Amino acid sequence: RRPPAAWGSHTGLTSFAQLTPPGEAQRFVYLHQITSRFQEFLASSRQAAEERHSEAEAQLEEALAQADDSSAESAVSNAMDDTRSAFDQTMDTYDHIGNITESLGSLLQDIGGSHATTCADVTCSQYATCTATVHGPQCVCNDGYVGRGQDCYPPPGFLPHRLLEGMPDSQIADVDVSVFGTDHVAIVYRDLHDNGAGRIVVGRVHLAGMASMSPPEELTAPGEQAYSPVVAGNDVKSLVVVWRDRDRRGACWMRGGRLGSAGIRGADLAMT
Repeated sequence: RRPPAAWGSHTGLTSFAQLTPPGEAQRFVYLHQITSRFQEFLASSRQAAEERHSEAEAQLEEALAQADDSSAESAVSNAMDDTRSAFDQTMDTYDHIGNITESLGSLLQDIGGSHATTCADVTCSQYATCTATVHGPQCVCNDGYVGRGQDCYPPPGFLPHRLLEGMPDSQIADVDVSVFGTDHVAIVYRDLHDNGAGRIVVGRVHLAGMASMSPPEELTAPGEQAYSPVVAGNDVKSLVVVWRDRDRRGACWMRGGRLGSAGIRGADLAMT
């Protein structure tokens, strides 16, 4: 059978989509919506994997810092290497799947979107808004979100993370933060749950926006308090903390230290 005359000599995918009956276009839109939902699921799954890895890495670093013999240090170091290798492989898998679904989503959007004339014909993702452009209605990520319109999500670095893991009853005050080195951060605070004792938490920020944080370390002597603590660090990972031991008319105290000076592998967040 000869094709209808309206088909002409066009054989490209775009020309085929433009001449596809409306029912077919709706199928493309439906497939695009499914792909977008899968991309959102992929992004949330990746974020959860990054959070689990950060927690596991922090636990292993703590275990390594507490290891009391060479065999224990070797076992924990091997576990850390295996964990990081598995995490890298997992991230590579997420990247490959993400690239495939992103390409598929873009193709489906180009095909299905060619039939949309107004934003009423377009369904955007949760964090996107339809905008009229010279190419027709397009989904654009809202301010503060990243993606391609159909797979918008909050940047991992902007999502809240619990500072004191495993301490749901903790209450803190007088928080001060210092960023130092290339990717390190130090946080000092007054622990209201422990009679106002001064504590410090140090960590390393990763490219994904997550941070590996050390367990809280007490700055003050037992029974002492730390009001308005302030922390500062430099490029060689040295830190100094100052605080008052009373809310008013208190004496000023200072404590200094350096990260990773013990030379123990995996103990780069331990202060000396």
